Amino acid sequence: MLLDLRATQKVYALLGIGRSAPHVYHRFEIAPFASLGTARDRDQLIMKWPSIKITEPYTSWTHRLARWFVRPLVHTAITPNHLTTLRLLSGLLAILAFGYGTRGGEIWGGACWVLCCFLDRADGELARLSGKCTPAGHTYDYVADVVLNPMLFLAIGVGQRHSHLGMWAILLGLIACVSIVGSSVWGEWLEKIDGSGRKAYSGVAGFDLDDALYLLGPFAWLSWLEPVLIGAAICAPVFALVALRRLIRAGRINGASAKV
Repeated sequence: MLLDLRATQKVYALLGIGRSAPHVYHRFEIAPFASLGTARDRDQLIMKWPSIKITEPYTSWTHRLARWFVRPLVHTAITPNHLTTLRLLSGLLAILAFGYGTRGGEIWGGACWVLCCFLDRADGELARLSGKCTPAGHTYDYVADVVLNPMLFLAIGVGQRHSHLGMWAILLGLIACVSIVGSSVWGEWLEKIDGSGRKAYSGVAGFDLDDALYLLGPFAWLSWLEPVLIGAAICAPVFALVALRRLIRAGRINGASAKV
């Protein structure tokens, strides 16, 4: 029993989870859906998979790859905002291409989207390497996230109106779009409440949660956007509700600790 307790403490220390921390954010750091269970459920999860590795901020494989690519740009006139603008343009092209719903649109849209995802990593890495991290740059990048990611799924819905889903595809795209906006906004609020610099949604094994967005490119090339759209319309609302629940509980705990 003592060994189990020590093992649990080591895992909590590794994950940066304080069991008595005032912020609920740390206690739900294990996984995006960890807040669905009780404290006992989370303890059992850690004990069952003690080797779980939470990806620390800016250490994912895609961050490392982007860091290698942008390093030569550190002492040039190219700024992080230039890359964010290029990302915004490539993302809008992907949205336009997916909205057409043609085979060519899927191929070119997938290519533009993979580039957009990579630039999402590259602008932040260039900012950190060059010491050009600014509140305005963070806001610009955040706005690009909130605009591009939800609108892409709406565009996929519009494009898939010619599939077996018919006009229902547009409704599914709209559901996914609105849900992703909620998750993005509430996740940003969670990070501000926490104030530790950790991300609201953690990844594992060297991958961030939003690295999954890269897969939309290959899925488009394989003509798998129809099942992807259905899955997004089901999972995105659940994810948004979990994020909202975490935000409400974090606000309550912060309010209670402020009174103390």
